[in-house]
Amino acid sequence: MSSNLEQEIIEKYRAGKLIEKSNKIAPPKGRGVRNFNVFVDNEFFEVDVEEIGGAQVVTGARSAPASVSSKSLSSPPPPPAPSYAPPPPVFTPPPAASANKVDRKVNTGGASVIEAPMPGTIFKIEKDAGDSVKQGETVVVLEAMKMENLLTAPIDGTIKEIKVKIGDSVANGDILVILE
Repeated sequence: MSSNLEQEIIEKYRAGKLIEKSNKIAPPKGRGVRNFNVFVDNEFFEVDVEEIGGAQVVTGARSAPASVSSKSLSSPPPPPAPSYAPPPPVFTPPPAASANKVDRKVNTGGASVIEAPMPGTIFKIEKDAGDSVKQGETVVVLEAMKMENLLTAPIDGTIKEIKVKIGDSVANGDILVILE
């Protein structure tokens, strides 16, 4: 190695520039950022992870006052409201067997199931009966406490039966999907 190149490497090392850093400017952190601990060769790193173009986090919609036009706002308009809106609340006495109620006591015959982890409303169903799924793949989206909760397949398998439909109210522990 030439002494000039060696000297240049030593100078970079002393200046803390031996490993050249990217000149990319990091985008601002979005609302979907998740924090993880990463362990590499007995070293610990705390990293923030956000899916590029990831799942949209809906926190609510707001509108500008009538006297302000949307063109005069300095910030971009809020994203459009979700296409799904739950029906307005209407009091009706519960029937003996509600078509909207999920049967909690299902004989699964030893098959694996996806249960509701909390009370909520079925917001989206990503798969159909007969579809094959991988462990961790999203099957049902449950809306609870104004948040979308992704319910994933606990095993690799095939969806035997989907026990719910969009808009169904479910209780904690209700069986939503049966896998085989």
